[in-house]
Amino acid sequence: EQLAASETIISASNSDFDYSVGGIVRSVSSANAKVINSSSHGRISISTQDGSGSIGGIAGTNKGLIENTWSSMNLYGRADSRAKVGGIVYENEASGTIRYSYSTGEITATGGILSFGLITTYGSFAGGVASSNYGLIENSYTTATIGGDYSGGLVSQNRLGAKLYRSFSICALSTFAGGPLKIFTIF
Repeated sequence: EQLAASETIISASNSDFDYSVGGIVRSVSSANAKVINSSSHGRISISTQDGSGSIGGIAGTNKGLIENTWSSMNLYGRADSRAKVGGIVYENEASGTIRYSYSTGEITATGGILSFGLITTYGSFAGGVASSNYGLIENSYTTATIGGDYSGGLVSQNRLGAKLYRSFSICALSTFAGGPLKIFTIF
């Protein structure tokens, strides 16, 4: 069924708390669950101290099917520990599929402590479609402006066994190590 969130504005701030937010739903929570022909527009901004913050433009996490969706949400996540922000979802699980979907807008993640010595902790992860991908993303794209410690045009972290097919990004990308880059990526 078609779902739409228009002019959504979600702002949250707290200490010692973990936030997980989606533009339409918090989670597509099972392999049989679906979000199809849906869109979101507006802004989500979260800020937390001593916790983590995770945002997805359509859903927070996806274990099912997200198909033919788009998000033009401006997404801003800030956490003193780890921040994860994705244009469609912040995490696409191993059973999750995202297809025929796209994101626009601004996607920004600001995380906590980073160390380049022997230990690396926390940080921020921003991706045009997903912050982390363990599943399948196909026929999807982003034209978003993306910024975070670890940023990716399509995904920030494409995990072992994850698949990207026939997808692309045309975006402005900023990372902690450098300034803005123009990125064109096709998978």
